[in-house]
Amino acid sequence: MVNYNRFQRLVELLNQKELDAVFLAPSSDLKYVTGLDFHPDSRLKGALITKEGKSFFLCPSLLRADVKRIEDDIPVLEWSDDDWFQNTFKQGLHCVGLTNSSRIAFTRGIEACDMIEAVKGLDIECVNGFSLLAPMRSIKNKKELELMRKASSM
Repeated sequence: MVNYNRFQRLVELLNQKELDAVFLAPSSDLKYVTGLDFHPDSRLKGALITKEGKSFFLCPSLLRADVKRIEDDIPVLEWSDDDWFQNTFKQGLHCVGLTNSSRIAFTRGIEACDMIEAVKGLDIECVNGFSLLAPMRSIKNKKELELMRKASSM
């Protein structure tokens, strides 16, 4: 299940940084926002979230069952090995309204060749999203502080 508060804070951060969207590839950032714990591999997967709060999850058909728990929160767009991910990624961009020139941050967990293939032929500026979520993760809410205190006392 997607953490709604973190999702909303990320949307606010995208607007502050003047980014149109972020692609959360398999990483601790993806887990932090969506709860999904994937590792980078040869099949591109991840959540794209726009500054308007629209989103989709790009998912290889092989892993479809693993994202079932977020499909009520984020539309899942599935791609197969037969046609690879490029057209599905473009379809997702269209669904969330990113049809013109866009600035998209890509987090760690995506291979450069996949990022290049994903945006090939599109008017997209790729931005380094490596530390994009750092401000969100360093500022803790009450519940997170309580959990950290509990963990440190063990």
